[in-house]
Amino acid sequence: MANIIDKKIANAKVNQAMDMLKNKSPEEIKRKLGNMKREDLIKQLDQIDAQTIKSLNIDTEKIKRTLTKADMEKIKAVAGKDSDVVMKKLNELLGNK
Repeated sequence: MANIIDKKIANAKVNQAMDMLKNKSPEEIKRKLGNMKREDLIKQLDQIDAQTIKSLNIDTEKIKRTLTKADMEKIKAVAGKDSDVVMKKLNELLGNK
């Protein structure tokens, strides 16, 4: 039961993030993330791997179809000084080269 809930929560968070990416400016997204420590966000991102994505039934193909070049630029803008790390991890998780 907990596994099903974890999958639903993870997918809801992915959907929420995609919605924010599509509908909010980088400044608004930064403001939303502002109350979280950057180091904690990077640490959490570091803990995610392909197996985790698969176990949570996150559809990476759907994400790849949905993300535009403009969305990727927005992610870079929001990541700021950590953009290289964030983009490398995102591309790794999505199977991009």
